[in-house]
Amino acid sequence: MVFWLNNTNRFIAGDQAILRVLVMDSYKNNISYVTGRKILYQFNVFSSNSLNEVYIYKVNLSFDIIPGYERITFIPTRVGDFVVHVTYNDGELQGSPLNFTVAPGTLFHLCFRLWFTNII
Repeated sequence: MVFWLNNTNRFIAGDQAILRVLVMDSYKNNISYVTGRKILYQFNVFSSNSLNEVYIYKVNLSFDIIPGYERITFIPTRVGDFVVHVTYNDGELQGSPLNFTVAPGTLFHLCFRLWFTNII
């Protein structure tokens, strides 16, 4: 089962978006590092918008502080309303897709002027 960390689904472009995954087996038993699991699952994360444009994210996977959960962190950079899909072994996780919104962030402008003289 996948859901937004802290039920937050509104982000600023360039900020981290964090999903939490409750890892269970087919019998609904919690699978965690406490029960002996030592590896993180390799989830795939992508989003789409109303124009059916698909964006694939590079994700960072980590164990959550609560046993049995994993965190999926990615950085949305496109502004708008999206749905995010989380898949594993070609199957979509329960709770996926999830809606989210990305607002424009602060634009930092750095400009340097270079004056060239005596250019031949």
